[in-house]
Amino acid sequence: MNVRQVQTNLLNAYERDFSKYAASGIVPRIRAVWNSVPAQLAREQRKLVYGVVRDGARAREYEVAVD
Repeated sequence: MNVRQVQTNLLNAYERDFSKYAASGIVPRIRAVWNSVPAQLAREQRKLVYGVVRDGARAREYEVAVD
């Protein structure tokens, strides 16, 4: 197994665990944050911007997902 496959397996395992440890209603928000993190880290300003997660998003909508 190559390194890329191991990395992919780890990322997939993390994503599957979202539903194990969070309420089902918050899982889509966790996934949205999770999927936006790489693009946001690639930017010069490395802050989580909720408006990038979803257009028009507010912190109060995603704070539980981030916690």
